[in-house]
Formats: sequence, structure tokens, C-alpha cells
Amino acid sequence: MEETRDDAGPAEQGPPNASWWPSDFVDKFGSVSLGSHEETLSNTESPKSPYQDVLSSQTASQVLWQTGMLLEPIPNGFYSVIPDKRLKEIFDDIPTLDELHAIEAEGVKADVILVDTSKDKKLSMLKQLIVALVKGLNSNPAAMIKKIAGLVSDFYKRPPVESPAKAALEETSHMFDNRGVQLLGQIKHGSCRPRAILFKVLADTVGLESRLVVGLSIDGAVECVDSYKHMSVIVVLNSVELLVDLMRIPASCYPDQPRQSL
Repeated sequence: MEETRDDAGPAEQGPPNASWWPSDFVDKFGSVSLGSHEETLSNTESPKSPYQDVLSSQTASQVLWQTGMLLEPIPNGFYSVIPDKRLKEIFDDIPTLDELHAIEAEGVKADVILVDTSKDKKLSMLKQLIVALVKGLNSNPAAMIKKIAGLVSDFYKRPPVESPAKAALEETSHMFDNRGVQLLGQIKHGSCRPRAILFKVLADTVGLESRLVVGLSIDGAVECVDSYKHMSVIVVLNSVELLVDLMRIPASCYPDQPRQSL
């Protein structure tokens, strides 16, 4: 899905521009009523989370970098950096965006996904859209998961892939196009990592608990040396942790498996 990034300045206020979206996306969701701007903000800024204190953007980013997991809601300003070997050798903690910019002069260019609704108009609209799509489904988490996964899949429309390992390889193949800081809603190639992050952002928006997990599961497949580039999202249904498929059969859920060490 070829897209141009928005300017780095504040998002424009006003109605959504249909030219932002693929025609099939508009056909499927164009008739959904998003409600007033104030009503949407009241839903999106106060997710029904079990956590009373939302982490700061820097702390949440550090937790994912250091542990390979993030359960707490994703705050605005959060960013995800692929923890490749070169960066891990230079930084113990997640580098700031200024530090990442500074080391570009040394030939080190990281792959960064930034969550910032003040600059990312598409992400802001997706958050409004998911609130409308799951209205009345709070008592049916399985239906909420299906709606969120379906929206993520439709937004990052791509041909299906055969396996998580292949998805990770495809993610790597787009690295040279995508390197640098990218707004989540402006990414051209929506492989496993942006899909998992977008799912969690939307799940947080509607109060559905989910967890980001870095690494491929050990399910008998050949070990992938770039497992740290893969990201999944885990939900809990009926006290069972399930991995949400966002690539092969979107919205399908499978019991989570142990992961390769990072």
C-alpha cells in the first residue's frame, strides 16, 4: 500500500480525507458513524485499563526494549526500536530519538515506529473508527478481538503469507525502504511489527487488555536468526493466553507457545 507520510507538524483538524485510504477500505468502513470529536476523545483518552497509572512514553518504550514484552497501555509518544546487535552494543537502555538521529552520521540507522496521534492523522482516525466498530461489544471480548484484528488487516492490506518465519523475512526485506522514524499510520508495508503495535493501540483505546511480545514462537519451525525483528500480540480469553494472527488468517487465535531467546 503506497502512501506518503504526513508533514511532521500537528495534524490538521477537520473531516477525514478519503484519498488517505485504499478504495476498498473506504468502501468497507466509509459508512461507519464516528460520532462527535468530543465523544471520541472521551473514549480514546481514557481506556478502561486495569492499570491506574499509565506509563510515560519513554518508560513504556524502555520496557519493550528491555524485556521484549509490554502489557501496559501504549501512551502517546511511545516508540519501538528493533533491538539489533549494533544498537545493543552501543546502548544499554533504549536510545532516545535524538540519540538515534545523532548516530546516523556513523552509518547506524535504526528502524523506529512512533505512536503520535498529534502528528499521525490516520492513526487518530483509526482510533475513532474502532470505538464505533466495537460499540456495544464490551461484554464480548472475542468479538472485539475479531473487529480489531479485521481493522488492522484491512488497513495494512497485503497478500497472505505462509508462516510467521516468512513474515519476519518479509519484514527484513523492507528494512531498507522503511528505516528511520515512521509514524505508525504512515507505514507502507504492514508486516508483523506495525500490525501488532496497531492492534495494541486500538485494543487499549477500547479497553481490551493485550500484550506485545517480541520473538518467534518455537513450534517446530526452523529457528530464525532474526527472531528479535518479529512481534506478536497476546490476548486472554477464558483465562487462556492466545496469540492473535494478524498475518495469515487475521483474527484467528492460537494458544501461545514458548519463544526463541532474543
